[in-house]
Amino acid sequence: MATIYTRDKGHGISFTVDGKRKTLVLGAKFTKEMANELKKIIEMIIFCRDNHQPSDKRVMTYLKTAPPEIQAKLEKVGLIKQPKIQTLGQMWDAFELEDRDVKERTKERYKTARNQFFQFFKESTPLTDLSRDALMDWRKHLVKKKYAEGSIVFYISRVKAVLNWATDVKDLFTKSGYPVYSSSF
Repeated sequence: MATIYTRDKGHGISFTVDGKRKTLVLGAKFTKEMANELKKIIEMIIFCRDNHQPSDKRVMTYLKTAPPEIQAKLEKVGLIKQPKIQTLGQMWDAFELEDRDVKERTKERYKTARNQFFQFFKESTPLTDLSRDALMDWRKHLVKKKYAEGSIVFYISRVKAVLNWATDVKDLFTKSGYPVYSSSF
């Protein structure tokens, strides 16, 4: 069971997890209602962990929309794990480092597609910003630059392979609470 406390610097929540008492300091900008809502979320997370149950939909919804500051605090106390791959650049790097049995020429082709992809997207773009619409805008960008249709298909097929790897093999988009990625663009 979690408890809310109030001090000069604002609210906080104390709770026990894995037999250890932990504290989450929220600060002055969090209201009593916000602290109460987070207290309920923490209790649900602990209940699900202790009973080996999947997270409740309300918890997942809250975590998707929680400020990064709260997500970081929850990770620091060991209640959640944030994905280490959070940007498009990190996703591509992980894909290239993956031990796949591919020829050197294939690796070069992926690098070519990567270069085209990051002429439109920034490597620091969060995974959460990648959408079907953004990918369609990238395709329009390639058309506008007057690339041949064969080249556009080439780039798109390589990007699809990377996104399918991220979705199917690494489950980056669903496990981390990100919107489910659709590979058709």
